[in-house]
Amino acid sequence: MAKRKLRLLKRGGPIIGICEGCLARFKSGFTGSIAAEAEIRVRFAAHKCLHARQIAAKMHADMHKVA
Repeated sequence: MAKRKLRLLKRGGPIIGICEGCLARFKSGFTGSIAAEAEIRVRFAAHKCLHARQIAAKMHADMHKVA
């Protein structure tokens, strides 16, 4: 199981943060890199990490709601 760690991607466009534990994505509305990175770090700290099994179970349940 991956640790809960934030990875920041800073390629060309807006900064995107990804939780290495559950692959949740975090985006910022700020254009400045310092403010955007700070907002992403705050969102990451506040999120509850769902691990792969929980994500798969949630996706499975959501698929059956549609049908």
